[in-house]
Amino acid sequence: GNFHHMSWYDDHKAIAFPRALKGHDELDWSFSGLKTAVLNHVRANGVPSGQNLADLCASFQEAVADALTRKLMLGAKKVGATQLVVCGGVAANSRLRTLAQERAAEAGLRLFLPPRRLCTDHGAMIAVAGAEAFRRGLRADFSLNADPSWRL
Repeated sequence: GNFHHMSWYDDHKAIAFPRALKGHDELDWSFSGLKTAVLNHVRANGVPSGQNLADLCASFQEAVADALTRKLMLGAKKVGATQLVVCGGVAANSRLRTLAQERAAEAGLRLFLPPRRLCTDHGAMIAVAGAEAFRRGLRADFSLNADPSWRL
């Protein structure tokens, strides 16, 4: 089938998905309400295709980018930051980059956005670390769980 790339024709306001803001003065957020809203939308309207799918994706992307950039600006204000960096895999998203640039400019903050080719997901790094541990003979059973304090 044809793969539809999101374009400026896609309506990011087509579906009013909730924002994961959890209080306007808090830095916490959760996407569980957004995920539930998408599920409920699909259950009520059927699995979208074509333009409806493009609009759903654009609306979802807008909800995520809006929430993340609002919290980014709030966090910068709370700590008195004058410069921000948006990095990692999510920093490759065009809408997030644009909204972060707009909001940083409005707030008088200097924003650094690495080139997209450097905005990679950290999963590749973890895969290489796992392959190296495996090569060294390290093994684990199914009780293994994630621990952010592990040394690579």
